[in-house]
Amino acid sequence: MELGPDHFRSLNPDLLVEIMSRLDGSNLAATASTCTALRDAAGDKRLWQKLCNETWPSTSNGHLQFQIASSKTGSFKSLYTDAFPLVLYEHRNNLSKLPLAAFTGCEGREDLCNKIVGDLQLSWILYDKRKGRAVNISSWKPRSIYRNNPPEEGYVICFGSIIPIEDSRLPHTLAECVITVKCKLMIKQECIRWREISLVINDRSGSHLNGEQSMAVMKQALICPRSINHYMVELGYQQFCKQKIEIKLRQQQEESLANILCAAMAIAALLGICYACATLL
Repeated sequence: MELGPDHFRSLNPDLLVEIMSRLDGSNLAATASTCTALRDAAGDKRLWQKLCNETWPSTSNGHLQFQIASSKTGSFKSLYTDAFPLVLYEHRNNLSKLPLAAFTGCEGREDLCNKIVGDLQLSWILYDKRKGRAVNISSWKPRSIYRNNPPEEGYVICFGSIIPIEDSRLPHTLAECVITVKCKLMIKQECIRWREISLVINDRSGSHLNGEQSMAVMKQALICPRSINHYMVELGYQQFCKQKIEIKLRQQQEESLANILCAAMAIAALLGICYACATLL
């Protein structure tokens, strides 16, 4: 017997929610577009709260849940949508515990250790309670990875994103959010120990922005365009790096020219003094 498009309405709503709670965000959105009953079920806030809690365990904190619920949208769905992409390691969301197979043969294998660290992903989510907006200013993959000195101290991993700026108070039209993570790979304990995490915001020349300018960048980040296309994001970052190199080269050329002019003026002044002394004699 062929079922009608709304045959799911005959099912208990709680059962539908329970079934759909096993889906991830993208599949949940795709399922909700198939019929009215599933769309109504997908609107259940428990689904999106569960997704947020599983993806970012910190959102299960009671105080943070209150902040989200009392925001303008009051919606975990909005938070989940704005903060995509997700925090994952090889499609797992627990960054403190890694599968045993990942560590097999790692002792003394620098390449395998680098691969484990390089496959980590990080989210840094800015949340505006007043407007109910969120944005993930981290990158899908590390921008750079290098070992600490001494190597026993672990790894330094840099994530980040490029924010287009429309503010006359800032010296450039682009800013870079740099998230630096220091961690140590604990092979015997089968986990990663996080030592430090920090965020700095630089302009296109690589100079740190002050507090007021950084707040302007964060405000702009909440409304800037976003994409889940990894290639497009990476292409934009490469273009930014190219512009940053060009600015540094231009600054070096200007400094070299200024040094040459200063040296020429000093020589001219010295020759003038020598000539004056010779004339007096």
